[in-house]
Amino acid sequence: MTGAPEDVPIRDESIRLGQFLKLANLVESGSEAKPLLAAGMVRVNDEVETRRGRQLQSGDVVSIAAQSARVATGEVKDDLPAAELTRTVAEVFLGIFFVFASAAYWIWERDRAQRLLCSLLPRRHAQTARDTWELIDLKLGAYVRGQALLIVLVGVVLVIVTVQNETVGLAAALLYAVAFTVELGVGVATYFGGEAKA
Repeated sequence: MTGAPEDVPIRDESIRLGQFLKLANLVESGSEAKPLLAAGMVRVNDEVETRRGRQLQSGDVVSIAAQSARVATGEVKDDLPAAELTRTVAEVFLGIFFVFASAAYWIWERDRAQRLLCSLLPRRHAQTARDTWELIDLKLGAYVRGQALLIVLVGVVLVIVTVQNETVGLAAALLYAVAFTVELGVGVATYFGGEAKA
């Protein structure tokens, strides 16, 4: 006999059984749900259910062995705990740092990396690898410079939108700020790296 089912709120009017099993932590993954459904171990409203795509509505009770959960409508909490928010912010800053570090390494150490790669290849393939490396370097630099120009244009549009509607403009500018910083940094690094090499 299962205990009292735990209410699990959903965002929409209905949810598929496979999704609900994961949401309610009755299974770890979809791959775990499939054999349980096939074996008839999942019950919906005390009836065996084998369809992973069955639509559940508010009030439906899903049971697996001694665990059960009830589909509930209501407010789904979206706020992140402080630790998770801090971790996310740290990951963003680390990502930005590593993009700049990679760009700096590429500027100052690419010749050494190219020599190392070519030394590992047979002589007859070394020149082809070197030519391919140079072509990729030129194309990548052109792409990043193009992205930097695009960032400037989008920045101008965001300034115009902000003047018209502060809330929308500021939200869009904030979302675009990280991409602007990263791509501009990589674009400048690639541009000056290409100039130094020439």
